Amino acid sequence: MNNISINKDNFQIFIDLFLKVPAKGEMVTQAFTYPSIAVEINEVLDVGDWEVVVTIEQKNGEPLLLRESFTFSN
Repeated sequence: MNNISINKDNFQIFIDLFLKVPAKGEMVTQAFTYPSIAVEINEVLDVGDWEVVVTIEQKNGEPLLLRESFTFSN
């Protein structure tokens, strides 16, 4: 993981990741094919509609940009 930042004014969470490429001889499992990433954010979020923007840097490819929206309420 490279960076996590929160823009509370625009209700956005930005996460920068680097996708590890298996080395020669490493077993490739479903964890590489279907990765699951959990990030804990120690911030108090305001109630509202948020967007998570994830940039994934790849060793031998173009960066991937993923977006997911969610509504936070208490």
